[in-house]
Formats: sequence, C-alpha cells, structure tokens
Amino acid sequence: MELSYKAIYFLIEAIDFHQQHMRQELQKPGRSEDEMSDLLNDYHFLEAIKYDLQLHLRQQEGSGSEAQ
Repeated sequence: MELSYKAIYFLIEAIDFHQQHMRQELQKPGRSEDEMSDLLNDYHFLEAIKYDLQLHLRQQEGSGSEAQ
C-alpha cells in the first residue's frame, strides 16, 4: 500500500496523540503489573511504527513527493 505524504503525516500525529494518552495512563496508580506491561509493550510497538513512518516521510521529502 502506498500512502501519501499527508496520510503518513496524519498517522504520525495520531500515534503521538495516542502515546501521550498512554503516558498519562501509565502514571495512574493502581495498575497491575500485567496492565503496565501491556501498555509499555503497546507504547514501544507504536514507537517502532512511528519511526518507520518518519523514515518513509523523510524519503518522500527527499524525493519531492510531499505535494501529494
């Protein structure tokens, strides 16, 4: 699947927003160790996806495809 520059940008923004929410959830007391582990795993998985999207975005910027 080929995503436009704008689509990738919005996905990165959505991941950032969700990660911010996850950081707030991690600060809440009373979470079990399993819940904390699940949240951290999901957070790091999103971080990896975001990194890949940012790489792709930079490649598009370098090729002049950001007008899409």
